[in-house]
Amino acid sequence: ILDPRRSNEVIAEHLQGVSEGIIVCDRHSSFKCFAKNNQNFIIAFCWIHQRRDFKNLQIAHPVHYQWAEGWLNRIDALIAQNKVRLAVIAQPEQFKIEDGILRKMIEEMKKAIDAGLADSSLAKEQAAELESLKNHWTGLTVFVERPYVPMSNNEAERALRDAVLGRKSYYGSRALWSGYLTSHLFTIYATLEQNGIDPHQWMGEYLLACAKNKGLPPPDKELK
Repeated sequence: ILDPRRSNEVIAEHLQGVSEGIIVCDRHSSFKCFAKNNQNFIIAFCWIHQRRDFKNLQIAHPVHYQWAEGWLNRIDALIAQNKVRLAVIAQPEQFKIEDGILRKMIEEMKKAIDAGLADSSLAKEQAAELESLKNHWTGLTVFVERPYVPMSNNEAERALRDAVLGRKSYYGSRALWSGYLTSHLFTIYATLEQNGIDPHQWMGEYLLACAKNKGLPPPDKELK
């Protein structure tokens, strides 16, 4: 999608006709606003973005390095345990065991957050990290009851990577129409890749079909 707005209107327009669902995303306010206005949608926040906050704290405030490292270890252990849980999802008895371990970890992390926020000796930048965890907790824990919901939006971020890096390399599009064309093409390329089709080969065959059709798009039946 190419859109100059960064509001919940973009999400609403994109999902027009969709009445419910789960959106795995970062913590941008547009997603929060959309969910507030559309109660049938569940927002699942990304743990990797939350984790990055603690890494940034280590860089900006080295005095809190070890404290932040402790929380990074908690998050990493939770992500690892969820992978173990998912690996045995087809084995009910084993899944129950691994699921129980994960839920215990979630419970202990929540207690650690509350205990940390009650600690008056905590610096404001430390408290800010725990406040963020607390404020986003509902969205961060969607995956617990819904195992197939990923803990991060990495898949979407990776899908956007080529477009983002490309924009920096070729300075974007020089006209609005070409920007829209680019967004449409990236959408097609991503769909092709997800279906195991080489975008370069497909594009070559498509342009050849256009050439054979006097420069016009070929009939749909020829593209199947």
